[in-house]
Amino acid sequence: MLALERNGIDDDVGKIVDESLLAELRKLTRTSVIGMAEVRQMLDFEATRQTMGCEDDKSCLAELADSLGVDVLVAGGLTRVGTESVIVVRRIEQQTASVAGTFTRRLVAENGEELLAAIGPAVEHLFSEVPLRAGQTHGVDPKLALRLNPPPLPPWLPITTGAVGGVALVGAGVGFVATQFVLASYHEDAGRTGLVEGSTLVAKGELAQTTWIASWVAVGVGAALVGATAALVPLTDWNATEQP
Repeated sequence: MLALERNGIDDDVGKIVDESLLAELRKLTRTSVIGMAEVRQMLDFEATRQTMGCEDDKSCLAELADSLGVDVLVAGGLTRVGTESVIVVRRIEQQTASVAGTFTRRLVAENGEELLAAIGPAVEHLFSEVPLRAGQTHGVDPKLALRLNPPPLPPWLPITTGAVGGVALVGAGVGFVATQFVLASYHEDAGRTGLVEGSTLVAKGELAQTTWIASWVAVGVGAALVGATAALVPLTDWNATEQP
């Protein structure tokens, strides 16, 4: 199966549609399906192209498919035009280099779920003579649709993240203040004319260094959590009533 060409389609959506089409084809009996991503992983594609003398990817893929003994190629494209999404999937007989069937749908553009919904009918139309494996049905797993449109987050998540981030920043502030007090005491002891135990100065110096480093770590953690909270807020369902 060749990756579907994309025109105006987000790369993440295109990849999920390709994965879904590959999974749908693998539901068919008497078939062994391989995607081009897997072929590229098995072979150094650029080196293969140079060895075969191909001028472009399409001709090289055709030659590679022939060398792998592929009987059928599945190709097509995804297009976004205004408020419409168009999906085209073709079944190409490799031996005759002819298009044995074409599935085309014009759909109301959404977030990609409309394209996933067309995958099952496309495979059913193009391979109507090939039955499904036992226990299989046409149609994309709904879990894949969730990758395109994940459910909203519960309110407790950004609230908790923000609270922990705030506590970390407050702790950092306390740590910086404590560091100043320890340093002041250190300098006071170091400036005395009388004898001061060296171990006392060393201990205070180490304490100041530790609280200083810990404070900056807390600043980093707090800033990261606050930034994460800001990113989570627009993804949260603030009307949710479920509790964690």
